[in-house]
Amino acid sequence: MPLGKDKDATIVVKDTPDQEKYEFLKEKIRYKQALRENSKKIDHQKVRLNIQADALPSKTFFIMNALAAVIAGYGLLSNSAAVVIGAMLVAMMLGPISGIALALIDNRWLLFKTALSTLLLGVAMIYSIGIILGLVNYDLPMTNEILSRTQPTILDLMIALAGGAAGAFASVS
Repeated sequence: MPLGKDKDATIVVKDTPDQEKYEFLKEKIRYKQALRENSKKIDHQKVRLNIQADALPSKTFFIMNALAAVIAGYGLLSNSAAVVIGAMLVAMMLGPISGIALALIDNRWLLFKTALSTLLLGVAMIYSIGIILGLVNYDLPMTNEILSRTQPTILDLMIALAGGAAGAFASVS
C-alpha cells in the first residue's frame, strides 16, 4: 500500500546514537555555562572571609556548642533520635572544620592553627559536658540511642560525609 493511504499506520522516529550523543553534549555545554554564570555571582572573597571568621573562637561558638552538647546528652538519655539530630543543627563545629580546609587549600598556617585550636577547644568542652551529664545521670539505663552510637557502620560514615558535604555546599551558595 502506498505511503499516506493507510490511515491507521504509525510512523516511529528513533533517535540515532549520534543524535543522542549530540543532545547529551549540548546539555553538558548548557550545564557548564550555567555553572560559569553561577560562579560569577558568588563573591569568593566574602565566602573566604566568612569561613575565616567562623573558624575563630567566640563566645557564640562556645555557648551554642555547650547548649548543643546538653541537648544531645539529654536526647541520648531520653532515647530520642530527633532531639539528637536537633542538637546537631544547633552545634557550630562546621566553622573551624571549614577554616582548617581553607587554611590547607591556601597554605595559611596561622589560620590552620587558629581553626584547629578552636575545634579542639570545642571538642574538649563538649566531651567535658558529656562526662558531667553522664556522671550526674549515672543511674539511668543505657538507651538504644547510646548503644547504637558505640557501633558505627559504613552507613554512618556515608551519612556523615554526605551531611558534611551538604553543610559545606550550603555555606558557599
